[in-house]
Parts: sequence; structure tokens; C-alpha cells
Amino acid sequence: MENSVGGVVIVVEDRERLAPKVNAILTSYGDLIVGRVGLPTGKRTSM
Repeated sequence: MENSVGGVVIVVEDRERLAPKVNAILTSYGDLIVGRVGLPTGKRTSM
């Protein structure tokens, strides 16, 4: 069997509202996900 590597980019514009849903979906596929990387966009003004 061959090994393969793929990548996915997810852009979340309404992070405050959608982050919990996105995290739940990613968690449900956790056995397939090797790593996650968050990249700052510079748009966020407060935390």
C-alpha cells in the first residue's frame, strides 16, 4: 500500500462563532489528522 500526504486549508471568517463547530469537526477526524497549524492574519484586534 502506498502512503500519501494531503493538505487542507480552512479559512474561518467569523472565528468567535464558528471555531467551536470547526474544532468539533476536526476532533471527529482526529485519527486521520497528523497536525494542525494556526496562522495569524493580523486582522484580529482583541483577544
